[in-house]
Amino acid sequence: MGVYIIVSVVDLVMKDFPCFIGWRGEMRRFKFLTKKCILLVSVSALLLTGLLQCTCAEAKETDKQKVVRQVAEKWIQVAAGQYQRGFYAASEQSLLRARDYQQYLTEANRKELDKLIEKVHATVLERKRVLERVQTADELVEQGKLSEARSCFEEVKDSQFLTEEKRKQIAGAIKRIENQLSRQKKEIVDL
Repeated sequence: MGVYIIVSVVDLVMKDFPCFIGWRGEMRRFKFLTKKCILLVSVSALLLTGLLQCTCAEAKETDKQKVVRQVAEKWIQVAAGQYQRGFYAASEQSLLRARDYQQYLTEANRKELDKLIEKVHATVLERKRVLERVQTADELVEQGKLSEARSCFEEVKDSQFLTEEKRKQIAGAIKRIENQLSRQKKEIVDL
């Protein structure tokens, strides 16, 4: 639109310009038209600048929303990866960061985010419960209550919320407890 106005002003000036050359009495009219043209060009330039700024501001806002949405989606992807690797608490924190940007997400992404948050939160709570049982079992071993400790370990040994390393530690603890219990039984029988 702004380009159209500028082209129109140039056409107006070029059409009227030859009729003023050589006419002494019309020189004042030429000065008036020149001032009028300068005014029209200035107004056109201002309008064009204003339109471009409005368009740029809208584009910047749209770009900002797109970038923020991508940031939120990236947090969701990071959280999913952390969850797969067994870093449940870190996954929950990443999802909570993504929740900060949920107004920029699509409705489907918001629902997915809410489901993931619920799932990860439940996982964090279950893992905490499992680890508390393991700690209780360790305390029972220290107190010499081996059969109770073994039952605690047995409850959680196959939990999906344990890392592979923790499972190995529990399996080793169960073997040590069983060895100690069999030695105690053997000592009792020998007496």
